[in-house]
Amino acid sequence: MKNILLLLHIFESHYTPTFQLAKLLQSQGYQAVYAVPERYKAHIEAQGFTSITLLGFPFGLGFEKDNREFEKSQDLYLDVLLDKISNRIYEDRKAKLSQIVDALQPTLILIDMWISTDLIMVYPKVWTNKATRTAHQSPLQAKPTNLQRKNRSKIYRGESADPL
Repeated sequence: MKNILLLLHIFESHYTPTFQLAKLLQSQGYQAVYAVPERYKAHIEAQGFTSITLLGFPFGLGFEKDNREFEKSQDLYLDVLLDKISNRIYEDRKAKLSQIVDALQPTLILIDMWISTDLIMVYPKVWTNKATRTAHQSPLQAKPTNLQRKNRSKIYRGESADPL
């Protein structure tokens, strides 16, 4: 079976609109595989799709401080500076996505525009594996509120989010 990898932002409002497309693709002989934080695995699998855990922060979106707070950094500002200099979040995300792409060998990768920096990391894999790639924007997505931004950071760290 041919795999389709879906890389979406971490809010349910980004997953739900893709379910009809994923069902259509599955009816055509593809397997829809969602790379998601642990908290969404049960929801995705209840819809009849496969899920793979993808922890960590997308790079280039300003999550360096959140990452270090989660790790309980002793010197937050120095560690954030060192992360930026060393591209730590980029390298971590690249390693995780590379493992997923190597394991799945997807025919198609759908990437949410809200985490479009992931395309930078998967593109070389896509090119060598001859997969097709595209970017996807979930419909009807509003600009995130401050509470959504706070929750986004918690979800990337694997914590429970506050009710919206």
